[in-house]
Amino acid sequence: MATPYEKIYNRFLNRTTDFNLAALDDDTLRLMLKGWLHSAVVQVRTTNDLSYDDELEVFNNDLSNFNLCFLQSFKITFFIVSSISLFVKLNNAAEIGK
Repeated sequence: MATPYEKIYNRFLNRTTDFNLAALDDDTLRLMLKGWLHSAVVQVRTTNDLSYDDELEVFNNDLSNFNLCFLQSFKITFFIVSSISLFVKLNNAAEIGK
């Protein structure tokens, strides 16, 4: 069996309260979710095989609940970091415009 990306996307979205994500079109949101997922996979240190098929959008194996939670947590971390980075850039732009 395989674990679909959608399973991790849903876990992430259920724990995120940023309503700006809901305003995104589906393609943009999926692109962002996939980017955060790829970043998360690189950070996870596990003995489990985290190989995946990007065309089918699945992990090649059934991921344990631990791995699902771990990936979801890293996705949240990358989401927060990107949000803070955007806030800082916008704040700096506003300061320059004064």
